[in-house]
Amino acid sequence: AEWAAADAAIFAEEPLNSNVTAKDLLFYALMQSEAPLTAKLRQETIGGLEVWCAYEGALLRLVAYVQDVANTFPVEQAKWLVFVEALAKRTPLPEHLFIPQACFSEGSACQINVRNALEPTGIKFLTL
Repeated sequence: AEWAAADAAIFAEEPLNSNVTAKDLLFYALMQSEAPLTAKLRQETIGGLEVWCAYEGALLRLVAYVQDVANTFPVEQAKWLVFVEALAKRTPLPEHLFIPQACFSEGSACQINVRNALEPTGIKFLTL
């Protein structure tokens, strides 16, 4: 499932174009996680945050926190850590977690702390 170069180009800009939608980010995350295009998508609330979950049969391939770029507000680190704790208790455990960088309140320091909190779970962390 190759993306047209024009479609992929919207993710190459820094910062992301404000026209990028939650759906765009979700499909980007699905491609990054190598979830099949047949994955079943469901919105769920985990640890107080609304996320998209991609299921392939009994497998939870991806949990993605996405919003339209124009409406993205950073989430406080404490909320991310509560979210990761809740995520680690999920059955089945997700294979991948996708969070855009703009969603971290303290930027890269917050992102590193989330990555470190995820490490013992084995969940692969994806970002953009």
